[in-house]
Amino acid sequence: MDHVIEINDDYSKRLDWDNLKSLCYSCHSIKTHGEKKRRQKETVSGYWLIEQIKQIKRKDNKK
Repeated sequence: MDHVIEINDDYSKRLDWDNLKSLCYSCHSIKTHGEKKRRQKETVSGYWLIEQIKQIKRKDNKK
């Protein structure tokens, strides 16, 4: 079984029957791998954005 909307994306849907879908092992693995890559990109871009904001704040504090 696969969670259509990942538990990491919306924990409240973890027990929702409408959020479950039957997938074969290989399809589930492909989907899960793709979701992991998407989350990693979001984390990296989110980290980059936070660092940019910190740099701007540091520059403003020096003025």
